Amino acid sequence: RGVNFILIDSLGNVLIQKRDENCKSFPHQYCFPGGGMEDGERPIEAVIREIDEEVGLPHHELLNLEELFDYRYELNNQTYYNRFYLCTDVNRSSIVTPLVPEGEMIWFTSEELSHLSLILGENEIVDFLGL
Repeated sequence: RGVNFILIDSLGNVLIQKRDENCKSFPHQYCFPGGGMEDGERPIEAVIREIDEEVGLPHHELLNLEELFDYRYELNNQTYYNRFYLCTDVNRSSIVTPLVPEGEMIWFTSEELSHLSLILGENEIVDFLGL
């Protein structure tokens, strides 16, 4: 299991990760940031930790964090489930990017996002949320 987060600033821009060549899976591709859950960790705890680790946004700044849904995908004949979270009206000046070695964090407008190809069918999530 894992968690993913969708951060949207007050102008409607969305933070996306561009994975680099060192990523074991999906190098050079775009995705919503996130990561795995640690032993004994609840999904909400995991997403708060991941947001802090990956973009340096502390939990007290996550005023509009909401759970969306579990997203199921298949990869290498295995089924995975990631819980997605959405946080709107994010203060971009509080974000330190990039903090992760796996790739670059980039803000995209809705128009730019509509032209990106995201991994594992995550474009369906963009369409579902009307981003």
